[in-house]
Amino acid sequence: MTAANLAGELGFSDRSEFVAADVYDAPTVLDGRRFDVVYTGSGVLCWLPDIHRWARTVADLLRPGGWLHLAEFHPLTDVLDDE
Repeated sequence: MTAANLAGELGFSDRSEFVAADVYDAPTVLDGRRFDVVYTGSGVLCWLPDIHRWARTVADLLRPGGWLHLAEFHPLTDVLDDE
């Protein structure tokens, strides 16, 4: 896994964990752990088949008072010229 290799090269492997799974399986794969922050990367929401299920998954992953960091755009913007 590239992220795990990079963490090792940078000396962060003792403070990091990388898990690959279907997004909807995250609460199970992460053994019910909950987090202060859940991050969603750019341009993913439009590809999700069930946005309501995804939102429930995020809620299951957040600790009370936690927050979602949502960085989003629509991939259509990639076809437009910068000028």
